[in-house]
Amino acid sequence: WHDVGFDQMGLPLLYDDPNTNQRKHIPIATALNQYGKVVDKVIYTYDDKDKIEDGSLYRNLTKRNTTLAPQYSKEVDTWLGCLSGSPEAKGVLDNWLAYASDLTKSLTALLVIGEPGTGKTLLAESLSRLWTSKSTISYDKAISRFNVDLASHPVVDGSEITGEQMNGGPRGDKMMFRQFVGSGSIPLERKGAEVAALHGSPRVILSANNDDMFTDDKSYADLDAIIRRLVLLKPNNTGCRSWFDSMYTAHGAD
Repeated sequence: WHDVGFDQMGLPLLYDDPNTNQRKHIPIATALNQYGKVVDKVIYTYDDKDKIEDGSLYRNLTKRNTTLAPQYSKEVDTWLGCLSGSPEAKGVLDNWLAYASDLTKSLTALLVIGEPGTGKTLLAESLSRLWTSKSTISYDKAISRFNVDLASHPVVDGSEITGEQMNGGPRGDKMMFRQFVGSGSIPLERKGAEVAALHGSPRVILSANNDDMFTDDKSYADLDAIIRRLVLLKPNNTGCRSWFDSMYTAHGAD
């Protein structure tokens, strides 16, 4: 199809006829009747396929990165053990990662509290490579009013998160943390367009250098509701830094 605008003859669309291999004009009403479907609203989804159902267009802007082949890495497994902080927490993280790729299912957020240099941000960046976006979206942007990029970037990186941010921040247009994680449906908005919905659950990885955010519960409307949506990891700081040192020695800065 070639959009050439409305002209005086009332022939707004130009298309390539597959039967004659010729380019023809066609009235827009005819094009809609023959080829189009009318939908009432657009719903973004983390499901695999685009579809039209019950008068709604379901659009998936998040595609799996099919160039990646599953394989075990002893080096990565060692780092995840250090990042977890204990064998028990490592088992929890392994289970979390096993479910993380299915964005149609709700999943708790990860909160990693550790010193700089333990790989807290690297975890979010690595997970994002499972999808074609290959990058994260910041927590502030994900919960802001104009957050349509969340439809194509399912991994949310909340580096150096604060208690105020987890509870929505001082601005009234931010979604509260306890509504954002695990709800299964998130409002999406872009400038000049109607609010749409995102069906699915993004993967949220928060990180902080210390746990001071839990020392003052005055900034939370419901602290228990927030904690129920978190998996807490406290890395072995010395072990993680030693692991990175060994990787730099073996593989260089890259």
